[in-house]
Amino acid sequence: MNAPAFNRARPASRAGRRVAVLLRRYPDLSREELEDLIESFQRLSSLDFVLLNSNAHLAPIIDRFRSEHRHRLKDHHGRMLVILLLPIVMIVALAIMAAA
Repeated sequence: MNAPAFNRARPASRAGRRVAVLLRRYPDLSREELEDLIESFQRLSSLDFVLLNSNAHLAPIIDRFRSEHRHRLKDHHGRMLVILLLPIVMIVALAIMAAA
């Protein structure tokens, strides 16, 4: 019986692959493709976001894209910070309620 292989990262989702295709062509996109890229980029899962940013070819393109469209993009880091801080806030709130 063969043991399962766990040494490969999960591939990007369909949305992640679509964003990657558009980023490879950036900035040579039609207006509709650019709108699609902006919308899709904002909806990427955290995993897809990390996978795309870890690609040596795409990382500088992503940096350029984000700097040129910063005003229209949501901040993934802010979302992650909220997710990470939520349990801490809940623990502090429970500690305060228990002390009262």
